Amino acid sequence: MADRLENASYRFTYSADGVDDLVFFYTGVVFNLTHAVVALLIVLVISFLFTTVAANATAIVGTNPVPA
Repeated sequence: MADRLENASYRFTYSADGVDDLVFFYTGVVFNLTHAVVALLIVLVISFLFTTVAANATAIVGTNPVPA
């Protein structure tokens, strides 16, 4: 079982450059390169904002835990 998991770990790779997202937007959502680039930028900005908010919320709960 462990060998199979180690061999399957290559499937969970992440592309930080956004090329795969751009290809997805261009081929599957819109068929205009300008719209695909704008969509990618919007997704990157929103994901950055959610990441910042999530990190802040984790820090707040970590220093001041919510009572059960």
